[in-house]
Amino acid sequence: MAGVQVLLTPTEILHGAIGGVIRQVQSMKYSHRVDEPKSCENAWRNSIEGFLAEVAVAKHLGLFHSGAFDLGAPDLSGLEVRHSVVPDAHLIIRPHERDKGNFCLVTGSMGDYWIRGWFNTAGLHDGFWQSDSWWIPQGDGLYNELASRGSR
Repeated sequence: MAGVQVLLTPTEILHGAIGGVIRQVQSMKYSHRVDEPKSCENAWRNSIEGFLAEVAVAKHLGLFHSGAFDLGAPDLSGLEVRHSVVPDAHLIIRPHERDKGNFCLVTGSMGDYWIRGWFNTAGLHDGFWQSDSWWIPQGDGLYNELASRGSR
């Protein structure tokens, strides 16, 4: 599991937590609701941690993170950021995202994140397909140039 560690400051964590709450409320506004209590808990956690992962990538790349709240817009300057709390997670790309271009995988939680690498959807092939989506593994599947740009 290669990658670059990015530690967020308390201020960056607060920014990301608030951004994640705003994003979840927007999702609920547009009827992306979950009714099961456990799913509801996960939705809030995923929105907050996902936003924090975007903040970590922006920090690493030296980009301003506007916190774009336009659902469906790229997460960060043309880059879709995917997050998992599982250290050896795969990058998952669904069929409707096939033409979105560049994706970045980030793992970690609570201000301690690892940028694992990136992938362009032009490289999708049947070897990555698992039932309903492409699962790109860390290592052989992801490119690490993004992760190796020197941490900030």
